[in-house]
Amino acid sequence: MRVNLLPLAEPIVFDADLGATLEQGGVRVDIPAGVVVNAQGEPVTGPVQMRISPFDPSQQLADLPWPLRGERSSANGGEAVQLKTLFMADIGLWRGPERLALAPGKTASVEFLLPTGLGGRDGEGYAVGDDIPSWSFDFVAGTWKEDGTGRIVPSRQQPDRLAWTADVPQMAPRNADDPVPPPKLTCVLVTVFDDED
Repeated sequence: MRVNLLPLAEPIVFDADLGATLEQGGVRVDIPAGVVVNAQGEPVTGPVQMRISPFDPSQQLADLPWPLRGERSSANGGEAVQLKTLFMADIGLWRGPERLALAPGKTASVEFLLPTGLGGRDGEGYAVGDDIPSWSFDFVAGTWKEDGTGRIVPSRQQPDRLAWTADVPQMAPRNADDPVPPPKLTCVLVTVFDDED
């Protein structure tokens, strides 16, 4: 098996007590004040680090580190689906080597700047107001899990471009994806005659 290692972005330091708006490579994260906790669920104060490693599928499709398959939420049937990714990023919260999280019931706002010329569901491209599911990667199951919905909006980073934004419950590999409809199967009934009879 061939394995390619991809570099993580440099950490961005901010004060967990104050929250922050952080931007890296077309990704913007708005994290509220006082929502960071450790693995035990205890509030974290003072300086922490966020790493934002973006992946643009229009430029890096062969380098995407996670398979494009997912599991829909129970509200949407829970079935396994193939995914069409608009943009993805690995977003992590850290204090040194310690992985941090958002407190239960709290969210952060994530915005992905979308590639230009992105084809939509109908082949005409995406438009402001389109709803696109939000996915986080489950390392145990080895698949993306649908955990909310995002929306296409004008980008706050580049107002002449489109972006996808969502309120997310965790800092993790994050993906804006459309489930791909199952392929249409065609059955053909063939009768074979033997000329020798």
